[in-house]
This record gives sequence, C-alpha cells and structure tokens, in this order.
Amino acid sequence: MSENIPSRLPSRRRWLQFRLSTLLIYVTAFSAIFAAIGWALSRHRNTIGLNDESRCRANLVMIASAMRDYHADYGSFPPAFLADDTGRPLHSWRALILPYIDGGRQIYSQYRFDEPWDGPNNQRLLTARPRIFHCPADNQTAKDATKANYFVVSGSATVFPDGKSVPLGDLSDSDATILVVEAVGLGVDWLAPNDLDIASLNLQPGTVSKGISSRHVHGCNVALANGNPKVLMWPWSEEDVLTLLSIRATPSQKRAAMDR
Repeated sequence: MSENIPSRLPSRRRWLQFRLSTLLIYVTAFSAIFAAIGWALSRHRNTIGLNDESRCRANLVMIASAMRDYHADYGSFPPAFLADDTGRPLHSWRALILPYIDGGRQIYSQYRFDEPWDGPNNQRLLTARPRIFHCPADNQTAKDATKANYFVVSGSATVFPDGKSVPLGDLSDSDATILVVEAVGLGVDWLAPNDLDIASLNLQPGTVSKGISSRHVHGCNVALANGNPKVLMWPWSEEDVLTLLSIRATPSQKRAAMDR
C-alpha cells in the first residue's frame, strides 16, 4: 500500500488543481454576467429616467399649446383662476383649457361653471384627470389620479396676475418667459384653483420642495410662452428663475438668464 501512496498524491493534487481552475472559471464567468446585468439595469434605469423627462416636457408643450390656442380664441392667456364676486377662486386654468387638449372636450362638457370646482358634480370629474397634468416621474400623482404636477406662478409681474388675463403683447420676450412650471409634493387636485404665488415661492434648488421642483435627474421642466420647453438645470440661480418668470424684465436680462 505504501508503494502506491506517492503515485496517488500527484493524482489528487492534479484533481484539486483542476477543481480550483474550474471554480475560478465559474467565478470569473459569473462576475462578468453580474457586471453585464448591472450595466444593463443601469442603462435601463437611465433610459426610464430620460423617457420620463421627455414625456414630462411633452406634457408641458401640450399644455402651453392649449394655452396658446385659448389665447387665439380669447386674445389672452387664461387667467390662473375664475373667481366669484367676493374674489374667491372657483375654477382653475386647467378647466379652462380642457377644450384644447386631447380628450378634454368630453370632460369640459360635463364640467359645470355654475358650481365651484369641488361642487358635487365637478368632484366626480377629479378621477378623470387628463394624463398631461401628471408627470410620469412622480409616483405620488401616479398613485393618486386626482393630483396635478403642473402649475402657473401668480404675481403682478408674471403672466398670471391674480385672476387677470394677460395678452402675449404684454410680455417683454415670449421666447424667454416661463408660462407653466413643474412641481411635486404639493398635493393639489388638478381641478383646484391653487397654484404657486411668486411672493412665497420656494426657489431653493432640490429634487423635492414646496415650489418649482421635480423628481428628474437633471432639473425641472418648464414651458415658455412661445410653446417651447426648457429645463431649469440643477443648481439654478434664483435670480435667473425670477427673471424668466417676469413679463417686465428686459429682453437682454432674459436672454442672459436663458443662457446661464
């Protein structure tokens, strides 16, 4: 038996070497597979994010187009809200542009202006929110189909002074004036006449805030008065955003804010 030991040891050593080599091959192969899967998932997440940002911009373009169609019919952009005799807001600009958006005419035909936005009839329409009022990147409004992601900014120097309509000719530069902004986390019903007030507007850049905000990677989407979209890139300048919201800032001021 002892004569056989030397001849068997090399055989076992070779067997172990073979198993270790095979194991190393498997580890290398699985590492490569997992790395490829991770890369693919990363690209998939980035693609989803880019698609959400693109769809969000498309929503804003359609909203701006509807507002411009309203302007063509009435000679001004819609007011931020319609009020009663006491000044209490009753109806939102979103209700006013329903005839100009895809699928909105049917909702508009059921909407009643002789009762508030949250009256018994109009409340039933909350769940009929048109898709263009929802940003696909916001899970909150995806779960609650009554909430909105797009708002106007009210203020005496904006396109939406409280309850008043502004014609395009009053804008110093329609190519560099913000018409509609994106916001998340506000919890506002899409038919509610509640928007952002420039006097209390939170302009601190951040992915989620009580103001102009988004869940996008690159920044917040807005629509300009000329109908084009723009991305307010992180981190933005508060002064530049206020300049773009103003209808009174000079064209040179606005161009400088657009280029930064």
